[in-house]
Amino acid sequence: MMISPRTHGNYARNDHNKVYGEIDKSDMVKLIKLLPYSIQTMLDVGSGCGDALFHIAEISPQMDYIAGIEIVKYRHEKSMLRWERAPFEIQNKIILYEGNFEAFSFHTYDLVYCCNTMFDDDLNEKLVTKLLCECNLFFVLYTKEPKCMHLYIDTMNVNTTWQKKVPVYIFQIQ
Repeated sequence: MMISPRTHGNYARNDHNKVYGEIDKSDMVKLIKLLPYSIQTMLDVGSGCGDALFHIAEISPQMDYIAGIEIVKYRHEKSMLRWERAPFEIQNKIILYEGNFEAFSFHTYDLVYCCNTMFDDDLNEKLVTKLLCECNLFFVLYTKEPKCMHLYIDTMNVNTTWQKKVPVYIFQIQ
């Protein structure tokens, strides 16, 4: 399910923190499989319409639950419509939140994923600080964060809705 922010009326042209784009769902699965430990729980910060979340829930029986946080109301509503139509076993695995990531804890997740390329410096700083304080095991960002480089373990190129072969950086809390 692809949507364009421009066609849904709530596109914030001047807010770079809310630009829309998603990782290819099969690349998200490859990314999870690349991690050196089995992942039971995952949080997608800026989950959009939830395409990757639903795909993971459908093909990853080992996952206990997968959560998504989306700040843009119409994207969250799209993911909620999809959740309402999903089979019970998928609904039981996916938790969808609307709001700013700052209001949610990262403590209960094995993996926190965020496409932070368009975050401004202030929001990126808040995200990195929160990851360093609250992340349990792994986090994935689209930027090499100097504060996190001591935790860096790998890079993977992923396809996204805006470009092919975009590097993502994998960090492990030790």
